[in-house]
Amino acid sequence: MIRIFQRYFQRLLSRHIQLTKFSSASFSTKGPKKYVDIHEIGLRSYVELSEALWGAYTCKMFGILLKENLNQLTDYQLSFALYRIYDLGVELDEHFYDVIIPIVKEYIKNMDRESNKSLAEIVQYLGWMNVQDDSVWQLIEQKLLGERLHRYLPLQDVVKCAHAMAVAGKGSDNLFQTFEKYIIKHRLWLNEDTTSIAKDAFQIKQLGSPQLFSVLEDPHRDLEQAQRLEDKSGKTTTEGRRLSAEIKNQH
Repeated sequence: MIRIFQRYFQRLLSRHIQLTKFSSASFSTKGPKKYVDIHEIGLRSYVELSEALWGAYTCKMFGILLKENLNQLTDYQLSFALYRIYDLGVELDEHFYDVIIPIVKEYIKNMDRESNKSLAEIVQYLGWMNVQDDSVWQLIEQKLLGERLHRYLPLQDVVKCAHAMAVAGKGSDNLFQTFEKYIIKHRLWLNEDTTSIAKDAFQIKQLGSPQLFSVLEDPHRDLEQAQRLEDKSGKTTTEGRRLSAEIKNQH
């Protein structure tokens, strides 16, 4: 794989790329007018770039590949690049924050329901890598909560996003309340792994109503039973009644 990257890297060098200019001040991309569709580029170009991303192993390498291929970089490849950085445990140095993160932000701005899978993966890898860049998390919250793109994500991805954001210490109470409603509404799709991840996410954030944790204990419990949750004083929680009413109204 190293050879694959080296061949690609040599092609970039032959085009006289100035590899030392990585400051965020000098970097600016308006990005694609929407985002690059995989069907708009040749198969050979797509495979070549994907293989080069697979062979990269430093943030500098990933940054060069992403920056020099904005005209053919798909959202799938961007999320794949972040996955490789996460999976390899690459150190998040200045090239990550000065080159890669600005590209990620430009792509997130253009994402919609058609790119929801890539958006979810980007959120997950950024969170699990504990990326601390408030501007990118503000964009993510705007997409998930402001534009309500969470509605187009599978339950498993919503739970993983919640967990990743909790790990990074990101996400507003309003966003996690939205996650909670979504999880309760689609509770019948919960499995053992997803339930465990959801519990962990809300415990890390120290959020979540008694009704949520009751549902996570038994996803097949009727909402009427969950509504009758009792707090430590033995009284039904106001939060439990409110959430039940809102979830019922969504059906």
